[in-house]
Amino acid sequence: MNRFFTGLAVGIVGTAIVCVIAFMLIPFSAKGLSKGDQAIFDHVKSQCKSEAKDKNLGVLQRRKFVASCVMDGLKEHPEADPYDLD
Repeated sequence: MNRFFTGLAVGIVGTAIVCVIAFMLIPFSAKGLSKGDQAIFDHVKSQCKSEAKDKNLGVLQRRKFVASCVMDGLKEHPEADPYDLD
């Protein structure tokens, strides 16, 4: 039984270390948005939110609608890459 707990503890500590290292690297790999792209994103998002509010959708339906609406709205602006959003 002692070996079981030792192995379990080693596994948990190893997993924790790997997770901490992985989460530390995430902010350094993100590019972020330029001010122009952020302005376009904010404008499209506010339009989609008001459209979702007018449709009287539930909370989860509204979130799904806004997410798809933003992706569709950003297709009209090819200079703003929707995959850079973090």
